[in-house]
Amino acid sequence: MFVGNEQRPARVRVVDPKADATVRVLTVPGGTDEGVRDVALDEGRHELYVAYADKWVVVDPTDAHVIRGPFAFGANVRGMDVDTVGGRVFGATRQTGFVVSDAASGAIRQTVVTDGAAWTSHGMAYDASADRIYVSNENAAGTVGLRVYSGSDYSLLHEVAQSTPTWRAVDVDEKTGVVVLAHATSTFNDSGITVLKTSDRSLVTRLAAHEFGNKVYGVSVDAARGFAYVSARDRAPKGMIKIRIPQA
Repeated sequence: MFVGNEQRPARVRVVDPKADATVRVLTVPGGTDEGVRDVALDEGRHELYVAYADKWVVVDPTDAHVIRGPFAFGANVRGMDVDTVGGRVFGATRQTGFVVSDAASGAIRQTVVTDGAAWTSHGMAYDASADRIYVSNENAAGTVGLRVYSGSDYSLLHEVAQSTPTWRAVDVDEKTGVVVLAHATSTFNDSGITVLKTSDRSLVTRLAAHEFGNKVYGVSVDAARGFAYVSARDRAPKGMIKIRIPQA
């Protein structure tokens, strides 16, 4: 498992979740003054995408030597995901939409902007099976927490209402048809994750107890095994939690 370290310098911790041990730490070349915001792994090509500051770079997941990049997102990024088949990199740049970049050349293909107040894009997830893009909101004044876009023309398809959303990260389980959202609030027993159906965005479950994470900054789905890994900043002594994903 690859875990981005938000503190400087930019590093990625490679963790063996079974052994609960760090296997190695990858230092991102050129990231001395920045922390890692998100990572995405292309297992087929043995490439690790790393987002930091307003950039992204592709490195070897074994020793972190640079394969491509770094490339510019055009603004500071938070969440990132990759369409490995279509060759696209999606970056949530704390604005009202997201940036689509070419995975090979790094060129920005399109900047998607959606009108609407009190929205700050944070989480980013791509559902390859349905060609859908999920972007989550963390904004105390917000009334919408999640937007779903078409992967073909980037049109806005759906919105999920949420008062004062703290959904800092998002991931999709294509196998079971659920989307998992991470709550970044530090309120005791009111953080953790929310699980929605991808079909109609209805609630599957809300796991808010402290045992499911407090001030959750990251979430990653292991669809093959049916688990979600939650990265919690304020849950001592363990910052990484494995949760069985509820069925839709």
